[in-house]
Amino acid sequence: MTAPFTLLAVTPWLIKKQPTKQSNDLYPLVVWLLMGGWFVFGEAMQEQWPAFLAAVAVQTVVATAALFGARSKPPVGPFFAGVRPRGAAKPNPHPP
Repeated sequence: MTAPFTLLAVTPWLIKKQPTKQSNDLYPLVVWLLMGGWFVFGEAMQEQWPAFLAAVAVQTVVATAALFGARSKPPVGPFFAGVRPRGAAKPNPHPP
C-alpha cells in the first residue's frame, strides 16, 4: 500500500524538466537485417543464387534507406508537397 504513495511522491523528481534530443533508434533495423540475414544464409546454403542476390539487394536497399532517413532532414520535394508539420495551419485555398 505504501508503494503507490511513494511513487506518487517521487515521480515528479524523476521526470526530466528539460528533455534533450533523443538519438535515432536503429534497433528495428538491426532486427530486420538479422532476420533477412537468416534468409540470405539459407539461400546461400541451398545454392539458390538468384534468390540470394535478390535478398542481398533488398537488404542493402533497406539498410541504406533506413540509415539515410535516420540522418536526413524532414522530407521535402514534390512528393511530400501536401505534408505539413503537426500543428501547422492549413494553407488558405482562396488567398485575398
